[in-house]
Amino acid sequence: MIRSYRDLRVWQHAMDLVAEGYRLTGAFPRHETYGLSAQLRRALTSVACNIAEGHGRDHLGEYLHHLSMAYASLMEVETQVLIGQRLEYLSQAQVTQWLERTGALARMLSTLSRKLRSRTPSTSHPAPSTYSARNAITGSTRVARRAGAQLARIATPVSRAATAANVSASVGVTP
Repeated sequence: MIRSYRDLRVWQHAMDLVAEGYRLTGAFPRHETYGLSAQLRRALTSVACNIAEGHGRDHLGEYLHHLSMAYASLMEVETQVLIGQRLEYLSQAQVTQWLERTGALARMLSTLSRKLRSRTPSTSHPAPSTYSARNAITGSTRVARRAGAQLARIATPVSRAATAANVSASVGVTP
C-alpha cells in the first residue's frame, strides 16, 4: 500500500538516478562545475522533487501537473547527457546506459499518469447545461443547437421573439 511518495517505485528510481548523476557529473571537467554539471544535477533533482511534490498535493490535477513537469525535467536530463557526449565528457556506453534508465523512468511516469487519469471522469467537454448562449449560437454540434434552442425558449418574454429568431437563423433550428 502506498502511504507516502517514498513508497512509489517511480520516485525510488528517480532518487537512484539522482545519486548516479551526482557521481557521473563529478567526473566532468572542473570548468563545468557551474555549467552543464550543475544543470544536469538540478534537472535530476527536479524529477524526484516533482514526483514527491505532486504526490503531496490535494487535487489530482495538481498531481498530474507535477508528473508532467517531472517528465519534462527527465527530457532535459536526456538532452544534457547528449550534450555531455558531444562535448566528449561521456562515452557512448555511458550515454546508452543513461538513455535506457531515463527511458525506463519515463515509461514509469507515463504509466502512473495514465492510471491516475483513468480513475477520474473526463471533464474536457462541458455538459450541455453549461453551454453559454454565445457557444450555443455559434456552435455547430447537435448538442449546441439543442442548447441554443432551449435558451431561446426560456428567454424573458420581452426578448423571446427576437432571441428565438436570432438563434433559429444562426443555427438552422425553427422555434
